[in-house]
Amino acid sequence: MMKAATDWILGIRPQYHGLLVDPCIPKVWEELEVTRRFRNAVYAMRIENPDHVSKGVKTVTVDGKALKTNLLPVYSDGKRHAVKVTMG
Repeated sequence: MMKAATDWILGIRPQYHGLLVDPCIPKVWEELEVTRRFRNAVYAMRIENPDHVSKGVKTVTVDGKALKTNLLPVYSDGKRHAVKVTMG
């Protein structure tokens, strides 16, 4: 049940080349925070939903740097990485 919730509702799914963030949440959720361990790194995620949408990612940043995709890279460095996702 927990795997289904994180993989498909929160939309945080492991992929071969990284960690996919593709939330499908209720429109009334304004934000959520999730910490996920993935391949020897910790991803501290804050997902914001200012437009009150159920699906769609507008921007993604990791450690303050913008990504062009919602597939987070594999760091495997044993460090904690701050991820900010804005839905829209």
